[in-house]
Amino acid sequence: DPRRLDAGESPLKLDSTPGKTRVQQYMAGEGRFRMVELADPARYRQLLKAAERDVAMRRAMYEHLQSLRIPVPGAASDVKPSDGKPVEPGSHGR
Repeated sequence: DPRRLDAGESPLKLDSTPGKTRVQQYMAGEGRFRMVELADPARYRQLLKAAERDVAMRRAMYEHLQSLRIPVPGAASDVKPSDGKPVEPGSHGR
């Protein structure tokens, strides 16, 4: 929501909580994944591990993006980048 920038807030706000169901529980309830497990158990474990890693990384990425603050010239608040250092005029936080 770009309107949040004027308040010095991150434009991204997560409106969901981390999933309560583990990837393994979800996949166990789906026939398509069960068929892979029955056909090739080693491959299934490999894919499950990759899926769990991807879910964790995606959530971490969204949480990180939510924590970013973007300095906006003329905004009502004195926004600082996520490292807490003041922003030099014209530097765009770099």
